[in-house]
Amino acid sequence: MTAPRRRTLVVSAAVGYKDMDMYSSFLSSLREYYDGDIMMAIAADSSPEVKSTLAKHNVMYDEVDMPKNWHLFNIDRFRLYSRYCNSAYDYCMAIDFR
Repeated sequence: MTAPRRRTLVVSAAVGYKDMDMYSSFLSSLREYYDGDIMMAIAADSSPEVKSTLAKHNVMYDEVDMPKNWHLFNIDRFRLYSRYCNSAYDYCMAIDFR
């Protein structure tokens, strides 16, 4: 009997980042070693290019309002991660975008 496959989710926040090279570099290197689910928080006003890059790398995303206070968002992002890491996943790993 084969053990059931464990589901893993990688989460990250890229709110406020607009440099497409950063997205491409981050996702290309992650996808080189990981082919599972990825969820990213992005700014609600993210460009179509950002969304296209996420789709190209098969990344789910959540559009969130840009925070006025960056330091508070660095704390609050863990609430988002908790919401993303639901019962559908056995493991969840948060990684920095940069």
